[in-house]
Amino acid sequence: SKQTKYQKITITQWKSDYWLFINASKQLCTFDEWLYHEPLVHPVMHLAADVRDVLVVGAGDGCAIREVLKYPRVRSITLVDIDPEMTKIGKEHLIFRALNKDAMHHAKVKIINQDAFTFLEKGTQFFDVIIADFPDPLSVEVNRLYSWEFYRLCHAQLRPNGAMITQAAGLHFSPLVYRCIDKTMQHAGFNTLPIHNHVYTFGEWAWIIGSKKLDKTRMKARLSKTSLKNIPLRWLTQDALMGLTAFGRDIVETDSSQIKVNTLQNP
Repeated sequence: SKQTKYQKITITQWKSDYWLFINASKQLCTFDEWLYHEPLVHPVMHLAADVRDVLVVGAGDGCAIREVLKYPRVRSITLVDIDPEMTKIGKEHLIFRALNKDAMHHAKVKIINQDAFTFLEKGTQFFDVIIADFPDPLSVEVNRLYSWEFYRLCHAQLRPNGAMITQAAGLHFSPLVYRCIDKTMQHAGFNTLPIHNHVYTFGEWAWIIGSKKLDKTRMKARLSKTSLKNIPLRWLTQDALMGLTAFGRDIVETDSSQIKVNTLQNP
């Protein structure tokens, strides 16, 4: 366990599995992390056209990059994580090097230790896919990375056929959070598609995909025709891919019309 300049990073072990915590909040477990990272990466990779350049923000453990590297056509992956200690763990820690299959050492990967908001604010590079994998917005500082202003920066630096995805918290534990993220991305100009999956060590988890070009119906249609045949996957199948987009009724009824857009001035 170590308190860095930005956060407290803790790794624990139970039997043969390891857990990563940031500020006492669960980030992943080696028991089932692929149930999180495969939905995080593969749907959005198939919803953007001709994916060559990928930006990954957060995700210093390297597991998201491991999944992106399964696409040979990708020519560059830029990883932006504010904490050099986190990317050092992903790059050098024996547990995480084995877990991410040395993804952080791949020639296509460029690691930048910088605040993601600042990186995009000052950036001049364009991307086909942006993958945002930040801790839950439990503080004003992290909440900036779920704001309308942040999603507008993402929108501006995506190519016309580009798409992004962000983790969006626990589906049943935090329904207002994921619906707020959904509404905020729409307000930033994205067409959105919520997806979810059950991760045993987390519970039911949500992500929001944003496309610059495809509406929700066309995103679902494209996923229904997507072939995963040549991609080495541990869990995701064609049927499971479509299951990610299917939602039942809320356990606790929520009124989305009352949810406000998340901004820097009104977090």
